[in-house]
Amino acid sequence: MQGRYAYRNHNSELAAFAFVFMLIGGLMFIQFLLNIGVSAQELRSMYKLTETFSAVFPEAKNIFERAYLMAYTAYNLQQELSQHYSNKVLVLLAWARGEISFPVTHLVYGALSRYVFGYGVVYGLALKSAWMLLSLPLFIAGAAIWRNKKLSSLLTAYFKSKWMDPFGDRRIQVILRILMVNPVPASIYHHSPEKYGLLKHSYAVAKNAANRASAEGLDPADTFLAGLLHDIGKTKLYRYECIEEIPPDTDLKPGKKPSSVKKCQWVSLGTSQDVLNRIVMKEIEERFGVKPPDNREIWELVKRADAEETLRELESAEYDIQSVFLKAVSELNINNIFGTGKYDGWYSPDVDFVIVLAHALNRKVTETMLERDPGLPLSPEPGVDGVHTIAYVHPYKGLLMEEVNGKKMDKLGLFDVKVGKHVFNAVYLLKKEKLPKELLRKWGSIEFRIEVMERKK
Repeated sequence: MQGRYAYRNHNSELAAFAFVFMLIGGLMFIQFLLNIGVSAQELRSMYKLTETFSAVFPEAKNIFERAYLMAYTAYNLQQELSQHYSNKVLVLLAWARGEISFPVTHLVYGALSRYVFGYGVVYGLALKSAWMLLSLPLFIAGAAIWRNKKLSSLLTAYFKSKWMDPFGDRRIQVILRILMVNPVPASIYHHSPEKYGLLKHSYAVAKNAANRASAEGLDPADTFLAGLLHDIGKTKLYRYECIEEIPPDTDLKPGKKPSSVKKCQWVSLGTSQDVLNRIVMKEIEERFGVKPPDNREIWELVKRADAEETLRELESAEYDIQSVFLKAVSELNINNIFGTGKYDGWYSPDVDFVIVLAHALNRKVTETMLERDPGLPLSPEPGVDGVHTIAYVHPYKGLLMEEVNGKKMDKLGLFDVKVGKHVFNAVYLLKKEKLPKELLRKWGSIEFRIEVMERKK
């Protein structure tokens, strides 16, 4: 008895559910029929949405345009029927009686166009989401690399070293990566003083030497490796330091925090570069298994290539050695102020320049630079041609007189001068206005007659 009651109750519930479902479905169908067609306002709204969403989801542009075309067709038909029928119900009744020959689906398109438009939005979102999911790992990897600059520099160095290596040699790639992650200059005041200057200079020396290795019976790859290693100690010799300085004219009032200026520059540890070269090469051999070439002829070739590349870099270099220059000039024996009987130069307030013997100034500048940067490949003495290496760079550019009374300096910035009865060859004419007035007062004046001459060819 109880089971039969439960069965009947279950059937009545199903019947009630089916009735409600049919009622809701019927109401929805009637609502759909009453909404067929498109009004002028709806058509305008759909046109604007088509433009907007086509820009946002260009991959679904065809779907949006198709939805708008469906709505436009329904709107035109509705406008034509409105001349004969006052509302949509009459249109449907007339169509049911066969009084209208066109298919009613043309009006249904107007209602369906909204759903087609919605499908386009879903389709566009799905495609964008798929691309976002596919790109997410790359985005995460990129963000991780960007946040970890050390990792980023290592990855960059890894791929760049393979591209820069002309021999496909693992040893060369290891040294290139070491130079890339140590952005030190080749020197502080001399050749390639900029960031990554050591990489630039060492690579140029390596190419220069390797190009001539075969002709001298040497292995080009080993020679290239030696070229990269020839200054490797500078990775430990130079460091970048920043200090906070308070300007001397700062107004230090009670309770006021003084304003400071941050000054950053490359500095040298002052250690012998030869010693550091041996130390760093030993570390590289122990850590990476890269042994420096032991052929003496290779290193002699690299030494010549180094001198050539240094001079080439100096010929086009422009850098500021103002502090070095002023210190060197202040120590010169101008007008024999030290009473030694040896003149480094002459000065008279009657002329616009100071005469300085080139060998004296270049020697003093070189000594000053070596005090600050012992790793420089410079000698205080001139080379076999009688010219200091420093002279080729024109480091005194802007400080020298280029022309005096129609007489022009030579390519090294030099003149000849006659002081009294004696002619002195290879002198610089320093602009008086570029020198501190206390130095000019210290030097005083000479009574000798001065005559400027062009250098003899």
